[in-house]
Amino acid sequence: MRTRKLGPVLLTGFIIGPILGSGIIILPPLAYGLLGSWALPAWVAITLIGALFAAVFGNLSILFPGDSGVSQCVALAFGPRAKILTAYFLMGAVCVGPVAVALTAARYLGLGGILADEIVAMGLVVIIWTLLLRRIASLGTAAFILSSVSAALLLVGGVGCLIAMPAVQLPSEPFEPTRFGYGLLLLFWTVVGWEIIGNYSAEIRDPGRTIPRSVALSVVVIASVTLTVAAAMQSVGGQTMAGILAPVFGPGSVVLLSVLAVALCLVTELAFTGAVSRLMAALAVEGALPAFLAHRNTSGAPAIAATALTVIHLSVLALSLAGVLSVEKMVALANGFFLANAIMALLAGARVLGSRGMRVSSALLAAVLGCVLAMSSWPLLLALAGVTWWVLGRRDVSTHALIVDENRVLDPD
Repeated sequence: MRTRKLGPVLLTGFIIGPILGSGIIILPPLAYGLLGSWALPAWVAITLIGALFAAVFGNLSILFPGDSGVSQCVALAFGPRAKILTAYFLMGAVCVGPVAVALTAARYLGLGGILADEIVAMGLVVIIWTLLLRRIASLGTAAFILSSVSAALLLVGGVGCLIAMPAVQLPSEPFEPTRFGYGLLLLFWTVVGWEIIGNYSAEIRDPGRTIPRSVALSVVVIASVTLTVAAAMQSVGGQTMAGILAPVFGPGSVVLLSVLAVALCLVTELAFTGAVSRLMAALAVEGALPAFLAHRNTSGAPAIAATALTVIHLSVLALSLAGVLSVEKMVALANGFFLANAIMALLAGARVLGSRGMRVSSALLAAVLGCVLAMSSWPLLLALAGVTWWVLGRRDVSTHALIVDENRVLDPD
């Protein structure tokens, strides 16, 4: 029986949800509180960065299909050890990032008076695990429904707010480069997600046609939602997200916001955990991870890898319940590893992409993200350095299966 694959519509749903994610709920009021009337220009800047990200990683996903994702590009540019390092960076990010997302969803469920948020989040993690064992097309359908409904409701609410209160504040305070830069660092959470498209490329129908269409549609939808919500937040003077939805949805805005937050968080966790479980299975086949992680169930899902990630997520939640880890620390750790992964892929893209425009875009984005990463805390930078030293210094890395086709480079313009 032929396995059903993701088409443009389902892939778009898989992209929109993780990138909007919890950030579109949490960040608008935080950004306004930090930047005031300069928040909207910051959103415009991060949206442009996100569009460049989408273009670069969309191209890389077409050139380097397979469960390993764009780490194949890194292998071609810098060798197999660099590929493994890039993969470990993404794995490190997804060991903690989805846990922070699950905790956000748990808090919006409002069961804190009955159960600890960590216990609720554990239940959500188990639900995600059961979904990850299903066929990819069924996951794409669920992601598309949740993402499209959430995006539509946020867009309608934002437009309604702007109609009711059309006076969007323009920048009036003096421009503070340091504060603005920190605001962009905060908003980088909304860019994370484009780099995992490649991990699903083996399960996409006709990637050369589907990926560009889905990326273009996703960029339009994400930009429309984020900029509309950011403008609405500016028009109401930095109220809560429920305040933006109130002109259209009235007293039910708080409940609606909770539903949207949970839906977007679940799609985010589903997409990232699913992508990295596929990456782990591919690395296991290549000998870079234990062989048992390569096992797939009858639905074609990397069941053992998904289970291993789930156990890690539950363990991190146990540490949070014990007071050892906070959501803020999880987000900071995940952001650092996401940045390191993206920088490696972008540097590789700057070497192997055939289009001069894409090469320049990759190099510029890598430089910008390098500056952002340099602003991270020294313990995080030390952790990244430790992982780098451990991977590059290993002598037991199997490289026989880490060979890529050097002809898979777009013709230069």
